[in-house]
Amino acid sequence: MMLSPECVAPTGCMLGEGPMWSETEGFLWWVDIKRAKLHRYNPRTGNTRRYDLPIRASTITLHEGRFLMAGDREIGLF
Repeated sequence: MMLSPECVAPTGCMLGEGPMWSETEGFLWWVDIKRAKLHRYNPRTGNTRRYDLPIRASTITLHEGRFLMAGDREIGLF
């Protein structure tokens, strides 16, 4: 069986990376490294949201209700 990928959130990322599924929220989160943005996709509604980041993060994880993110020269909470 051949699977075909389907774009569910056409956000126009320049360099989308670090996808993270939040089980408690039911959201998919990821970053656009080049534009320093955090994206959220809600599969129940199909809606997306975008947030400006203080750093060009390449990966994210949740830590005590906040995002811990790592960039090329720094690590920060958002």
